[in-house]
Amino acid sequence: MADVTAAPTEGPAATIPTDSESGLQVRSFSEEVLEGILIHFHLIIYDGGAYVWAGRGGGLDSLAVSIPTRFDPMPSTVAVMGSGMADTDCAMAQRLSKKTGLQIFASCDLPKDPSAVVLAVEKRILKEIV
Repeated sequence: MADVTAAPTEGPAATIPTDSESGLQVRSFSEEVLEGILIHFHLIIYDGGAYVWAGRGGGLDSLAVSIPTRFDPMPSTVAVMGSGMADTDCAMAQRLSKKTGLQIFASCDLPKDPSAVVLAVEKRILKEIV
């Protein structure tokens, strides 16, 4: 991504950090994960973690976070908000955190019977994170 420099009308020029300077990587894309199921992805990857959203176009109704700990082989996971897909969010965040060793914030808006879709979504997210 190119450098972006904003020149305020008064005072010195301000530089907005680029991806390499801030350590943030923002990725948004859409992909058909299974036949006929188009999923939109939004990922923010930062040093030590990632925020992932995957869905069919809905909003941020639920959110979970999972953090690896040295006290347990399974990362600690909690639903931060919402209830609709909170169980799916927690499970996805925990699996992604375990596989990557990163702190993962996860939110999703997936079909009602999501087992195969969730696994396909996780696989696609892992391609982006690692």
